[in-house]
Amino acid sequence: MAIKLFKEFLVEKLIDVDKKDIDMVFAPLKRLYKDLQAVWKKHGVLSVEELEKQFKEVVSRHVVGGSVNHKVIKTFSSGQLSSAAAQQAHKINPIKIKVYAILPHGASNSYNMLTKEIVIGLPLSVWEAMAYRLNHIPHHQLAMLTNETSDIRLLSTIRHELTHWLDDSLHNQHLNKKFSRFNADLQKIKQADGDIVSTRNAVDASYKKHVTKGEEDIYLTPLEITPFVNQIQELKRRIGDKKYDKLTWADIMTYMPSLDGLNRRYGAKFRKLMFTRMARENLLTKNLRNKVDIY
Repeated sequence: MAIKLFKEFLVEKLIDVDKKDIDMVFAPLKRLYKDLQAVWKKHGVLSVEELEKQFKEVVSRHVVGGSVNHKVIKTFSSGQLSSAAAQQAHKINPIKIKVYAILPHGASNSYNMLTKEIVIGLPLSVWEAMAYRLNHIPHHQLAMLTNETSDIRLLSTIRHELTHWLDDSLHNQHLNKKFSRFNADLQKIKQADGDIVSTRNAVDASYKKHVTKGEEDIYLTPLEITPFVNQIQELKRRIGDKKYDKLTWADIMTYMPSLDGLNRRYGAKFRKLMFTRMARENLLTKNLRNKVDIY
């Protein structure tokens, strides 16, 4: 498999992340997520206090020592992934994949091209909402919170991060180069020791130059739009064509809560980028075109 430049990749199909690779990363958390979903099914039957207690008990059973934070329950090499694409990417850019029950403070599901790691797990903020603040979650956000522990949510998230790694590895390590240049600039900016405003402006300018190519947010660039569309393709693969064809944009955001914040922040601009990319991949159904929830 020849390495291609990123500009060539932009006009190609999405990376077909192998289902077996996704399932392998998911396997250490499969039972935990099933047990958490079993507790969610008791919502409306048990008291909020009892639900929070059961969420804590479930995680304690799955984590050695009972502590939910900073516990890596599985670490493996990208070389253990079985697909041809993953094996090729491993030869070029080997990484470690760390699976947590609950992510540590400050961590998120991510591919870090500089530390050569993919990190996967339930976000700490989601866990705290379930185990300690369930009574304060607005009713309209409960479906999103419930889906945070669904297998489809995690499987599609794993695909998102594997897409970043495969994209970077098989397309001239363009992510690594972008962020390396940005980090080099950061060191120069720190050494300049300017005032707070000038330092912030310099950092923002460098980020837009090296990472986002002028956009204010990386989530408005192909670097994130493409993995998000990969994530939606994984959703379709897991639930099937018939069920996918009935989904509205609001339904997709319920399955993928991270999209909701971006939809609220950037509105029509973000949706246009997503829908254009989804249309290229035959993911933009009639139902999605006609039933767009704008807020």
